[in-house]
Amino acid sequence: MAAERLRRDAAPAWLLPPPGRRRWMPRRAPPRARTPRRPPLLLGTACCLLFGPRSARADGLLAEIFAPLAATCGVNGSVGVLDGLLPSITRRDVTVNYPERRNFGIKRCAWEVIGGNTVFNCRGSDEAQKYFAARWTGSLVIRGSGTYTFQIEADDGARLTMGYGRCPGVTCGDKQATLNAQYSELKRTGLSPNAYAKNCEQCAQGLYANCWNTQEGCEPFSVWRLEADGGVNGPCGSPGAIVNGTRYLSGGAHPIELVYFQRGGGARMVLKYSGPDTSNLMMPVPESALIFPRSNALRAEWFVLPQQPSRLPAASPRGDPPPGAQLLSREDDGFDSNGPGVGGFSDRVKNLNRPIMVRWIGLFNIVSGGEYIFRLESDDGSRVIIAARGPGGERVLISNDGVTEGARSSSRTVVMLPGLHPIRVEYFWVPGVDLGYGSVPRPPGVQLFFSGPDTRSKERLVTKDRFLIADGTCQLNNFDWSRGMYMSRDCKGDCIDTQEGVVGDKVCDNGRRTSLGVRKLLTCAAYNFDNYDCEPPDPPPPLVNRPRYQCHVSCPSGNFRRRDCTLCPGKHVQSQNGPFCSESFVGNLSFIRCCAAKLRGVEYWGQDCVAFGTTTRCNETLVDVLDALRSTEPSLDWKAARKDGSQPFPTGELTQDCEGDYCNKITTAFVLDRWSLLPTDQPVCPIQESKQNGTECFVGPWEATYLKDPFTECQQGRYKWNFCRNRKTVDGRPFARCCSFVYLNAQGAGECRFVGVAEGTCERYIVKYREKYRGTFFSISNPNVLNDCAGDLCNDPTDPDKGCPSKVDYDHPFTLGDRLKGPVDWSRVKADVEQHPGEINWVAIFIPVAGVLFLGSAALVYRRSLKVTEESPWHSSRAKVLGKDTFVEPERDPHDPNAPGYHVVKPRPPALKAIIHQDKVKPKALFLDPDVACQEAAISAEADREAREAAITGVPVSLQIAAEAEAGAPPPPQQLPSVLQGVALEELELPGMRDPSKQVGPAALPGEVVHQLALQNDAAAAQAAPETTALVLRAAPGDLQERLDQVYVAPEALLPVATMAVTQTALMAPGATPGATPAIGPLGATRGRPAAAARMMRQGVGGPPRVAM
Repeated sequence: MAAERLRRDAAPAWLLPPPGRRRWMPRRAPPRARTPRRPPLLLGTACCLLFGPRSARADGLLAEIFAPLAATCGVNGSVGVLDGLLPSITRRDVTVNYPERRNFGIKRCAWEVIGGNTVFNCRGSDEAQKYFAARWTGSLVIRGSGTYTFQIEADDGARLTMGYGRCPGVTCGDKQATLNAQYSELKRTGLSPNAYAKNCEQCAQGLYANCWNTQEGCEPFSVWRLEADGGVNGPCGSPGAIVNGTRYLSGGAHPIELVYFQRGGGARMVLKYSGPDTSNLMMPVPESALIFPRSNALRAEWFVLPQQPSRLPAASPRGDPPPGAQLLSREDDGFDSNGPGVGGFSDRVKNLNRPIMVRWIGLFNIVSGGEYIFRLESDDGSRVIIAARGPGGERVLISNDGVTEGARSSSRTVVMLPGLHPIRVEYFWVPGVDLGYGSVPRPPGVQLFFSGPDTRSKERLVTKDRFLIADGTCQLNNFDWSRGMYMSRDCKGDCIDTQEGVVGDKVCDNGRRTSLGVRKLLTCAAYNFDNYDCEPPDPPPPLVNRPRYQCHVSCPSGNFRRRDCTLCPGKHVQSQNGPFCSESFVGNLSFIRCCAAKLRGVEYWGQDCVAFGTTTRCNETLVDVLDALRSTEPSLDWKAARKDGSQPFPTGELTQDCEGDYCNKITTAFVLDRWSLLPTDQPVCPIQESKQNGTECFVGPWEATYLKDPFTECQQGRYKWNFCRNRKTVDGRPFARCCSFVYLNAQGAGECRFVGVAEGTCERYIVKYREKYRGTFFSISNPNVLNDCAGDLCNDPTDPDKGCPSKVDYDHPFTLGDRLKGPVDWSRVKADVEQHPGEINWVAIFIPVAGVLFLGSAALVYRRSLKVTEESPWHSSRAKVLGKDTFVEPERDPHDPNAPGYHVVKPRPPALKAIIHQDKVKPKALFLDPDVACQEAAISAEADREAREAAITGVPVSLQIAAEAEAGAPPPPQQLPSVLQGVALEELELPGMRDPSKQVGPAALPGEVVHQLALQNDAAAAQAAPETTALVLRAAPGDLQERLDQVYVAPEALLPVATMAVTQTALMAPGATPGATPAIGPLGATRGRPAAAARMMRQGVGGPPRVAM
């Protein structure tokens, strides 16, 4: 009895015998005829409501095995090692109780083709079991509230993270908080050295209604972690470690995540717990206490990228994100409200304002196999990867990669088998690149559409009911050598996991029922038709030519028309009752019948007639047409006109069902009067455009409506400023009223909108708009109606009271090219100035000013191109400067054309100085550096100076040198050390000066050496004409220079003077024989080689140099 009582105390609560039973016999089976007693009605009802029937539950945890994986310890220990990795094996584990390595059941197997047959092989399984990591996620069921102790037995390392399922509330720790728990948010608990938790914050505030203090901390903990691998600082791994931790849990399901690392050697992982549910007995967590995460969603992983990519990383089975990517969040996502501007996805991505990458992983369900068309739309880049059956592996189904300006879509047609298919969607977005027109950012997002047998060939958005996070019945594998993801399912979708040997077993697996049961269906190309185990099939029946007819198809609406045949996918034809599209195919199937129908209850129009073709029967296609109309969300105008919230429910009936080309004609008859039976003016099929022109309204601004091209998106290209001037909706419904609104957009900024409505009032329109886009990228708040009117252009945006003048762009970039095509509309400029007197229309000013400047510049360039450049008569570009008063120019001897070129020393006459002073133009030669002049020219200049001094004083140079030698004076230098210390010739006075008082002579310049040049051949004539005497002054710095600058030079002094020569007697050396008078050269020029002339003058040999005016 004592032993039995001890067993009863240690047994779990739900294993105890019901009341009234005296003995508990756990090993004895109950009699077959006796029905076991049921639990109390209240308890049984609660269990069924909370957990459901046992047969309907998927017990256990979702196991993800990463094998082989050697690097499981990094800078932060094992924290974050698995971030961004795709699991090699995804399965359901009923419990976490693995005492040895072989119990983990890790096999590295895949389908492959060998010798033309499809076989299932396993390779490298032993290596995968040595180094791997495992992660279990799900929920832990607690029936009795109280304190529980959890124990981890791990070899090498493990980590348990647990949330708190009482949500919502201050202590809520849901699945997302559990999967994304960070050590920075957790603190060490009181008594458990290896436990960390996020304490309830109300204890610190003195509030104890929901929380209370214990020895561990302020409980209940929203997130609790038991560490058995060293954490972020400790060493990785502790072989044979047993770690315990205690926390409070209430009744219900609590999310958990358990991570294990195997680093070689032995392997062991056991999760145990004790508490009220186990009568405080430490035992492994049973299968019935675990809930497998089976939900209609995909597992989403958000990454923050270090740089701005231009494309997604290369697709690989490992699914590695770009280097340096940081995992931001792991969560469950239905993937049905992630489109651009749909739901909260766009706002979340935009608010991050960083390059991001999102990856969704899960299963996609196909009910009826066949040909499907998938279309992927995203902004920025995205792609869809899906797995095939058998050895096909995974493949990129759709690639819509790259940075885009606005949403872009790509599509692909593929044949799909029924059942679950592993799928992976990858998406990235870069901020600051995708800017729309008018600096309005396009909303980011991604969404997937498909059409096929499951949608009756109508395109539908893929919603969460098509997805599944994981399947508890069939294992998902993902190895490099298996070409990525695959699941062992037959051709109709049934799982053949652990039964792969049925392929090619010499038994025909054709899916038929036999005495042994229903066989698998393997007669498809994915499994090589069961490796041809079945007998050759019967020959197919002879092909019968399928009829093919060209049918009338009603033109789609668009371009502000009810029917616009320019939008037909093919050609369009003209019939008796108007134009129609001409089509003969839907997909790959041809039309076998042509149909026409009359519809009633159509939105706005009421009645309508349509023509179409069918690949089956007309009545079936009519049902599809009506379903499409009923599933289409009505316009905001329709909702604004009906306060009861009713939806249009169109009905219809066939009017034509025929075989033949273009046999489906829409009648042009008119309705007969019920009394006179005469035709009225009302057509039986009212398919014409509306007779009303509609009220012309401003629609915009373009920054708020995301308009791209005003010439095609505005009605007939009519616009003004950054607003369209429309009279109808895009589908041809005429406007009845014009509206203007002001509100706060999703970013909290003020925004104005101007629209036209076909039905209802502006107040009801803005209310329905707010309801439609609530919680999305286009959501608004605090809406106000500024104007509700019924006249043409009555919602004027420039109205200071009922408009938004600040939102008007008078010179929008879209209209710049159109404005520059024609002349300036001055009336428009005047009107703009009158409407906005305080604003300056810079465009109206810039256009004429720019035109005048352009024409003036062109005329100036043309005039300069016709002007011939004249050479200056005063210098050449090859001259060299000796000093301020002298430069050297190369010339040729006019008496000897064959003589080589030589230098001529030319002084700067006062006429040249006057011209420079007047025209402010300096000859090129005067810009040259005097230091570059030749040394021979400098010596000749010094010799010329001595000769001029001898001419004035009448003392030959040789006698001066001798007198200076006798007086002990140093001999004259043979060369100057620098040309800057040479002769500085400043002024040359010529005959014809206007002011005689400013004439300079020897008396006016005491102490200066004056060189007098006579105009006659004898010295007496020179003395008799002092007014014709020209003086060459060697000016010294000081007041002399100032006086020389005031000397006026008459223009007449520039005229050539004939027969002027140096007085021969003044220049001849004593004892020299007079010779013939040399030729006269230019003014101030010393023709001949200057160095030789100076040497001859010093030696008294030869005649004087030729000096002329």
